[in-house]
Amino acid sequence: MRRRSRRLAYIALATVAILGAFFTYRWLRGNSPAGPPGRQGSTLLGVSTAIGQVPASAPVSQAASRPGGAVVSFDDGPVIPAAGAAALMEQGAALVAREQLVAGRAALADALNSGGLSPQQAAAVRAQLEQLAQKMIFSRDLVEGDACVRWYQVKSGDVLQHIERNEKLHVPDRLLLKINALPDASKLQAGQKLKVIQGPFHAVVRKSQFVMDVYLQEPLGGRMIFVKRYNIGTGAGQTSTPEGVFRLTLGGKLVNAPYTPPPSTGLPQVKILPGQKDYPLDKNGLWIGLSGIPEKGNKLTAEDGYGIHGTNDASSIGKATSRGCVRLSDTDIEQVYLTLYEQWSTVTIKP
Repeated sequence: MRRRSRRLAYIALATVAILGAFFTYRWLRGNSPAGPPGRQGSTLLGVSTAIGQVPASAPVSQAASRPGGAVVSFDDGPVIPAAGAAALMEQGAALVAREQLVAGRAALADALNSGGLSPQQAAAVRAQLEQLAQKMIFSRDLVEGDACVRWYQVKSGDVLQHIERNEKLHVPDRLLLKINALPDASKLQAGQKLKVIQGPFHAVVRKSQFVMDVYLQEPLGGRMIFVKRYNIGTGAGQTSTPEGVFRLTLGGKLVNAPYTPPPSTGLPQVKILPGQKDYPLDKNGLWIGLSGIPEKGNKLTAEDGYGIHGTNDASSIGKATSRGCVRLSDTDIEQVYLTLYEQWSTVTIKP
C-alpha cells in the first residue's frame, strides 16, 4: 500500500512539472522581446517565417508560404495582407544577402505573387528576382537545393533533343545550349555535365501596362518564379488583343514566318512573306502561335491567327496599334522565343 502511494505521488509531481513547463513556454513565447532590427520573426497566415532560421535547402513551403503550399498564382491576390507581403519581401532580401538564395527567392516570389505589395515594392522585388534568375537559372552556375535546375551527365549516343524529351524538361533545347555555352548540339560529349532547367516557363501579358512578365514554374506545380519583364505593344482598341489563357500551339513556333492578318481585322486573308511590303514581323520573322484553352473558357484556335512576334516598327512598343497580336522588340522576341515551350507554356492575357 505504501509503495502504491509513493508511485501515485511521483506521477502527480511529474504531471505538475510538465504542466508548469508548458505554461512557462507559452508565457515566454507571448512575452519574448523582439530580436535585433532585420531579424524579427513574423507570422503570416499562421505560418512562422522567422528570419535566419530557414536553411538554404529548406522546402519552399518552409521558406515562405501560405497554408497548404506556396503562393502559386500570378500575383492575383491579395492572398496575403500588405504588411505580411512586405515582411516576406524583407525576409527574402535578408536571406539572399546571407547567400541563402533558394529560400530567399521563394520568399521574394511569394511576396510578389501575393498581390499585397505596393507598385514600388513590386518593382524592387522583380529587380531582385531578375538578378537571381540570371545567376540561378540562365547561367552555368547551379545553386545547391534549387529544384528548378540540375546536372545531367551526357551518355554515349545522347542527342540534346532526346535528352530534353526523355527528361521531360519542357524547355527549348536551344536554351540549354545557351546556358551551357555550347555552339551547337553536335558538340555534346559522353561524360559531359549539362545544366538543365526543369520547365516550363509561362508568360502573363498585362495590356493596360504594356508589359509581359515571364515566370518559371517550380516542379510539380509549385510557385511561379518571376524571371523577366518585357515591354510590349498590343492591338488597337480594348478588345483587339483577346484576353484569356492560351497555350503555345504545337508546331506554332516559326522562323521567317509568313504573316496573315487575323480574320477579326476584316483585312484580306492573304499571306505576307518576309521582305514583302507590309510584312509586320521582325527581321528574323519569329512567330509564336497561340491557341485558347477551352477548359479555361477560351475557345480561340490557332486558325484565329493570334500570336506573339517581333515588329518592324520599334516605336510601336508601349502602344496599342497592331491588329491584335502581342509585339516585342527584336532583342526581346528572341529571348521569349528561346524560353517558351510549345504546348506546355501558357500565356495569360489580362486587361
